[in-house]
Amino acid sequence: MVQAKRRANTANTIGLLIPTLLQGEVEGWRNTGWAGVTQTTSELLSYWFEEDRDGPQFHQCQQQAIETIIYCHEILGIQNPYQLYENFASESPTVQVVTRSKALQDELNPISFPKYCLKMATGSGKTWVLNALIVWHYFNALNDERPGLFTSRFLIVTPGREVQKRILVSLEFDLSQPLFVPPGTRWRDRFYYELYTPDDFRENLTLTDGPFLMVTNWQQFRFAKDKPSLWEEFMGEREEIPKAEIIADLLTEYPDICVLNDEAHHVHAAKKPNSETGNDEELIWRRFMTFLKQCQQERHESAPYRVFQQIDFSATPFCGTPQV
Repeated sequence: MVQAKRRANTANTIGLLIPTLLQGEVEGWRNTGWAGVTQTTSELLSYWFEEDRDGPQFHQCQQQAIETIIYCHEILGIQNPYQLYENFASESPTVQVVTRSKALQDELNPISFPKYCLKMATGSGKTWVLNALIVWHYFNALNDERPGLFTSRFLIVTPGREVQKRILVSLEFDLSQPLFVPPGTRWRDRFYYELYTPDDFRENLTLTDGPFLMVTNWQQFRFAKDKPSLWEEFMGEREEIPKAEIIADLLTEYPDICVLNDEAHHVHAAKKPNSETGNDEELIWRRFMTFLKQCQQERHESAPYRVFQQIDFSATPFCGTPQV
């Protein structure tokens, strides 16, 4: 109980400080004209936030969210969450103390890839931000900007079928709209991707070699049982290959992937193990991400570069405990 409370206090302290420090840096960076980004990113940011055109426009909170991810990824070059905290340790004595805490290190050290979380209230337009970040990754990868930073392959995770339907509609009908993709031969005419849904997931599925968006819900990440039941052993029954293994096998055909987790609190919320399966839902998700990263690393060990990034979207994120 004491350790859990300490972790909650640690997460709460760092959770308030880091966004505040980041906000100031991002504002200063914006005032420089987004200095230091790729040419592709610079053109997209100017198109999204500076051009005066008809139709929908991004809201301020959406602009801040998009800019913050780009700043962390392109300017700070963050390789893992702990590195982000270390980056601000010299600017705040409190951050310095918290960064050295065992609780924070135990929570973050196992994560060996860039992982961000955007806290956005329900109704504030998370889907627009998600779409913009896809476009940002896509065109930077297509233009071969800074190899090792960008990808045109995405796994989009939703909490259930209703949100999944909303995301699919947005990806099919909104993503190529002028709000996100500039017109012309350099942009709109080069924006194409294959869209995969859970109904497509099967052992013999062959993904396109080009850009793709794979949409699923986190309930699909069920692994095979570590040990068959006595009944299964007696009857010789074999469990159907779970979707987690199929998805991981498909995605690790390539050395680059960005995982976008919509309404991530549904996955990360600390819950009691399921009474029927004995599975902790958060641990299943973490296990899948660890498995996916390890598979990618093993299959593409000799690749000139690998891209593995996770971006969570949530109205109520927490760090390590359900209290925060």
